[in-house]
Amino acid sequence: MMKYLLFNRESNKFTDILKDAKTHKVRFKIAFRNHLLLGFSDDKIVSLFTIVYGNDIVEFSHIVPDRSPIIGKDYEPKRKKVDVE
Repeated sequence: MMKYLLFNRESNKFTDILKDAKTHKVRFKIAFRNHLLLGFSDDKIVSLFTIVYGNDIVEFSHIVPDRSPIIGKDYEPKRKKVDVE
């Protein structure tokens, strides 16, 4: 199962992370404005990156808010009719 880490820096410089010796085990890298997304398949490498670069890691909700519907606000659930005899 893939694990993902999202890094955020205002300087948009991630050369220290990308040149790290452990980066060769990264499955994919995506860089965009002030962010770097890394995908891992090994949990040990995720733990090491979390320890070393933990100050720069942000949640995915930092860039994509949760848009899940809210019961009572966005919709009302249909009630099932119960036959009482």
